[in-house]
Amino acid sequence: MRGVRLRTLYKLLGRTYTSGYVNVVFHEVDHVSSCVVDLTMLWHQRMGHISEKNLRAMNGKCMVKGVPDCSEGIDFCEHCVYGKHSQVKFPSGAMRANGIMEVVHSDVFGLVSVPSLRKSLYYVSFIENFYRMTWFYFMKKKFEVFDRFQEFKALVENQSDMMIKVL
Repeated sequence: MRGVRLRTLYKLLGRTYTSGYVNVVFHEVDHVSSCVVDLTMLWHQRMGHISEKNLRAMNGKCMVKGVPDCSEGIDFCEHCVYGKHSQVKFPSGAMRANGIMEVVHSDVFGLVSVPSLRKSLYYVSFIENFYRMTWFYFMKKKFEVFDRFQEFKALVENQSDMMIKVL
């Protein structure tokens, strides 16, 4: 697609219609519309928005049948522009625990279609925020979650007592 520069903007000449993988560009030259199917852009999209240089290399090495010679180059690709945008960081609102068992994250997974070797159909995970460690427990029934939490709590509190004695 071609355009005319007007100060800091480009006014595009013609109209682009996208239908699936084919871009049809109507150029208006001397009041006559000519239809050009942009095969370069088609292959650019088919190959996952590959660069013009790599598309030329594929053509030169005859790696894929039907790849054009890319002599005209790749037109403006909106998807490539969006793909190069930098990601915005998430706000650092996550709090860090100041002591053991102050914040515990938990998740229960199940009913699974294939049981474990000991016939467990549910799983629960506990993440203790102070140590940033994860514990994982197997369960045969979902109502066992509270029992597993009590086991987890006793284990973490005993470990913390042992760690304090060592320090």
